[in-house]
Amino acid sequence: MAFTFDATPAAAAPVLPTQTAADPAKLRDEIHRLQQRLLRARESYDQDLFSGDAEVPLDEQLKSIATYTARLEDLTAQLQQHESGAPAPAAPAPSAPPPAADVAYVPSQGPGARQPAAHDAASFFQQQAPQQQASQQPAPQQPVAQVPQPRHAQEPAAAATPVARRAPIPGPGITNPDGSPLVSDGTLIRTEEGAIGEYIRFAAEQRWIATSRPGQAGSYDAVCDLLLAALAHKHGGTPDEERASLVRHVDARYRRDYG
Repeated sequence: MAFTFDATPAAAAPVLPTQTAADPAKLRDEIHRLQQRLLRARESYDQDLFSGDAEVPLDEQLKSIATYTARLEDLTAQLQQHESGAPAPAAPAPSAPPPAADVAYVPSQGPGARQPAAHDAASFFQQQAPQQQASQQPAPQQPVAQVPQPRHAQEPAAAATPVARRAPIPGPGITNPDGSPLVSDGTLIRTEEGAIGEYIRFAAEQRWIATSRPGQAGSYDAVCDLLLAALAHKHGGTPDEERASLVRHVDARYRRDYG
């Protein structure tokens, strides 16, 4: 809602003559009129102060507000004296309004409400700044309850420890990992090449038996594992690595002998 400030000069405010002051009805009308003008002047001052765009200088508005206030107090005193039956004193000559620096009016937070005095807009904003900062601070957050999680979710799986690889054993010879002679199906295997040939032969035969006589295929597991363990010890790897490296050779032997 916009208000237009009443810029009527303070000296132009009508002054009731002495004979008029004796009429309570006219006093009440004048008091009511001044109260309305004072209310509009304060609301207009508040709006211009906060918007920063005043058509009438703020100092002039404060002077008019002070004049209305002083005149309203004078008329109120006259009415009270008349109602109490005391003789009304002669109306004093109108005096110049007090300087703007002495006006103790601070913008109201609501229509017609008075606040403690302040001399300028800067003091008002300095008083309001801590309240605005406090209102802008975020409300404290409530602590979030920690939901217990399963053990497997709390403790990440430990990384697999890499197996230390041994250096390959030089030379053509081969033995069991414990150093004992390598014997396969009653035959002593002396060389690496012989162990590879034996494993390929037994793995291809085991594959064929698994298709024709499945119940007997497991009998080849022990000899195949023995040969793979010896080759892994020779090469410094694992049996699974040896088996994977020889799959292509086992496939070729199976196609040649049983294909």
